[in-house]
This record gives sequence, C-alpha cells and structure tokens, in this order.
Amino acid sequence: MRINNTYYKLSSNLNMKIVHISDIHYCNDYKLKRLDLILKNIQNISPNYICITGDLIDTADVDDDKLDIYMNFLEKLGNICKVIVILGNHDVEHTEKGIRKYFINENFISKLKKVKNLYLLRNSIYEDELINFIGIEVTYEYYKNNNINFEKINSTLKKLNNKLNVLLIHDPEIILSNKEKINLNNINLILCGHTHGGLMPDFIPGHRGLISPRKALFKNNMRGIYKIGKSTLIISTGIVKLSKRSHLTKLNDIFSSNITTITI
Repeated sequence: MRINNTYYKLSSNLNMKIVHISDIHYCNDYKLKRLDLILKNIQNISPNYICITGDLIDTADVDDDKLDIYMNFLEKLGNICKVIVILGNHDVEHTEKGIRKYFINENFISKLKKVKNLYLLRNSIYEDELINFIGIEVTYEYYKNNNINFEKINSTLKKLNNKLNVLLIHDPEIILSNKEKINLNNINLILCGHTHGGLMPDFIPGHRGLISPRKALFKNNMRGIYKIGKSTLIISTGIVKLSKRSHLTKLNDIFSSNITTITI
C-alpha cells in the first residue's frame, strides 16, 4: 500500500492547510493497515481541516462491530483537526443479488454524528471563523438517471457570506457539466471525488481516465485541478480505486491511495 501525496497552493490572505481525501469504501473485510497509513500521513501534514468527499463506506450494510472500528479511525482524524464530511452514492445504497437499491443505514449516520470534531453536511453549511464549508448531497436518483435539483443546490449556496467558501460535492460531473445552472459566484474552492481517477496511473499527467464510474472509456474530467470562473475545482483520485462489488479489490494494492493537501 502506497500513498500518493498531491499538493496544490491557492492564493489567499489566509494561512491554512486543508487535507482532502475521498472514496475510502470501508467494508467488513477492509485492510486496516490502509487506515493506519492514512492516519499517520495526515498526522504528519498537520492540517487545519480534513475534508472527506463521500463514499466513506462501500455499501450501507457494514456490520455494527466493524463500524465501531471505523468510527475509532474517524475519531483519531478528529483529534488532529475538524473533519468535514459529505455522503456519496455508496453511503446510501445496498447491493442485493446484484441489484443496487437506495438504503440509508441510520445506525451509520447516527454514529457519524457522534464523532467528536466531525461535521456531516447534508445540503448544509458549517461556518468557522474564517471559512465556510458547504456540503451538497444530491439524491440517489442522480446516480440512476441524472436527475438534479438545481433549485435546492442554489438555495443552499444563497446563504453564503464573504468568507472563504469551500464546496464539497461527491461527483465533479455535477459541476463540470452544469456550470451555467449552479451559482458558483461566491465559491472559492470545490472538492470532489467519485471518479477514482478513472483508474489512470498517478504518474500519467492530464485529466483523462481509462474508465469512468458510468463505464465510459477514456473519459475526460476524471482527475486533477480545474479553473471554473473564480472557483478552483479539485478531484481526489480516491483512497481505493476499486469497490468491493467490482470483485477486483486485490488490485487496489497496485494503485496508491491519494491524499491531497491544499495550502491556502
């Protein structure tokens, strides 16, 4: 298991570091060594905030005792600094006989809310002294048929003030394909995940991936940093590249886990 550390620097009169990770895809037989490696790496970075942009778990039926192990990891992250979290599609689905169904594990959500220094944002805002974090959670229908409630997204974004505004949204395609429908005027930074870097090796430059989450080949906009008006969008390539339902999880050790540090 290897860590690929990515670094970006944004201009501002602030002096802070944000660590961005995504797509941990924790499951019942998860390799705990990976969590230890992530924790030690982030401890060495000493960030001011940690942002997790969805797919904390691989499927919503994780056993309760295994969830307790995971919560212990998240609590250790919370001991470093404030942890800002949004949910992804895997966090609210259950696969049964090969069929994916919408399913929220309320026990998982309840445990998340009890983690000290962790803030779960579901179409809501966490306001700190110098910074706002906005967490957008689209409905599960989006991942099935692309339905997006832009009015709901924009109603959340209307509540922003003139602080540094950081938007967390799981799938970057929601932003990249709908820039004219989403009010990003007050957004400085957008953090996303979901794409797993298109399974493209980290050493190959560019934005293109080998395959997208929707099984499109050689699709663009799978990784990297983008400029959208006054906003900067960054896509995490993920802690793991392949979910358990791919039946190819052994290949995850070939890929490195991505931890992004943004210095502002």
